[in-house]
Amino acid sequence: MVNLRFEGEDLRTLEAETVLEALERHGFCVPSSCRGGHCQACLAQAVGQGAGALPSRATEGLKDAWKQLGYFLPCVCVPSEDLEIARPGGIQSEAHLRRRRWLSSTVCEVVLSISESFVFRAGQFVHVLRGDALARPYSIANPPNAEETITLHVREVEGGQMSPWLCREVGLGDRIMLRGPSGTCVYAGMDLDAPLLLGGTGTGLAPVLGVLHDALGAGHRGPIRLFHGAREHTGLYFVDDLRAIALQHDNVDYTPVVLEGTVPDGGLPGSFGEVLIREAKALDLASSFGYLAGDPALVQATKKQLFLAGVPLSQLHSDPFVERPKSSERREG
Repeated sequence: MVNLRFEGEDLRTLEAETVLEALERHGFCVPSSCRGGHCQACLAQAVGQGAGALPSRATEGLKDAWKQLGYFLPCVCVPSEDLEIARPGGIQSEAHLRRRRWLSSTVCEVVLSISESFVFRAGQFVHVLRGDALARPYSIANPPNAEETITLHVREVEGGQMSPWLCREVGLGDRIMLRGPSGTCVYAGMDLDAPLLLGGTGTGLAPVLGVLHDALGAGHRGPIRLFHGAREHTGLYFVDDLRAIALQHDNVDYTPVVLEGTVPDGGLPGSFGEVLIREAKALDLASSFGYLAGDPALVQATKKQLFLAGVPLSQLHSDPFVERPKSSERREG
């Protein structure tokens, strides 16, 4: 048990209690989502002498620059020494709703205007913050552009807290606060002739679509295989756009994968992971780079199978959309 100082108050933790649990027990409203150290929604900053005594688990996956500033993840931090804590500053950005459109009956494309100082890579994710401290992570589906915008794919969840707000309630021009960007599921550091395997389920298409755009912008010459999986064909979107991209680029191949029911032209039936692994075996897997996003169980299982099939672990990037326990809303893009 240790002492915490937060916003002018001194708090005492219970045995084996995380910082997030302690703050919530004392009535503080802190943004959080996965509560497992994955999504970074609860990010906080340790200030003063205690910053050097953070447990390593509390800083896993954070940028080195953030660690140096004392940023840590309260949801997995069980402190062994007294801590003074502040809400993170300097990494929040103001954005405004530029436009939105429905890509399917459940997925909305949300385009936000950002400031010149907002630096990101396609495939990273940002946390959208709401005034009541609600925070949700969404992947960025576009590369940096002259419009100074980022594009999010938001699946509207019935009874959800964030997605209906983004899809229907926020007005054009309204301010939206962002935290980030975060994530390493980006196109960088590979041979232009290396094969790329891009796989997304549901709105997991967003980050891999961003990687695709970045790769094509860089003049990637190697074969690019993009797989988009859904339980039923109605869960697919951007089908015509992706077919058009494949027609425009000889090295791009797009395959929609449907588990149940009707399969669109050029698609394949079956389990997303099984189809991707089977089709990937036609490539030189030892030199391939893989990018996977979406359903966490499918992403982890497919990543493991690609590794066992010959893709080096260092060349596999993944962005599992971790669910928030005891809630109907999950990460949707």
